[in-house]
Amino acid sequence: MELRYGMISADSHAAYERNAFTSRMSSTRWGDRIPQVVEIERDGRAVQRWTSYGRLAGSGEGGGVCNCPALMGAPFPHFPQRWEDVPRAAYDPGDRLGALDTDGVDAEVLFQGGGPGSAFESGDPEYELDVVRASNDALTEWTHVSDRYLPLVLVPYLSGVQTMKQEIERAIVKGGHRG
Repeated sequence: MELRYGMISADSHAAYERNAFTSRMSSTRWGDRIPQVVEIERDGRAVQRWTSYGRLAGSGEGGGVCNCPALMGAPFPHFPQRWEDVPRAAYDPGDRLGALDTDGVDAEVLFQGGGPGSAFESGDPEYELDVVRASNDALTEWTHVSDRYLPLVLVPYLSGVQTMKQEIERAIVKGGHRG
């Protein structure tokens, strides 16, 4: 990776493309429990939120459908309430490169974004592992676009140490995860 600006963001979050989990997990096995964007009513209007394991995930009650206030403009913080309002630079690694250049950032250490939320609260190790694999695979696609993305591996907490080790190794080999 070439350093042009002299800055690496050590606290960036990759948002998941809205089909990141539905396209990677078995609908036969998991059905509506797969993390996905759904429409709900909030304060008398239709908004969208992520669900996981059949319940609102993460900041599903408040916030928005994507945690990307830096991309939303004034007033800050402002969160998109519908998927069509989410800036592509939040979830599209190609578009994100333009934002990095605009901001003078050489690379980003990427933490997993919102979406899987309740996978860790599900109490279901098999479900959690499938969500973790889908999440790590989604960030693998970012590394295929540019070596400026330095993703961190999401680890399946409900699984044994051997499964955790295997997922870390898989994510490093398959997708160039760095930490």
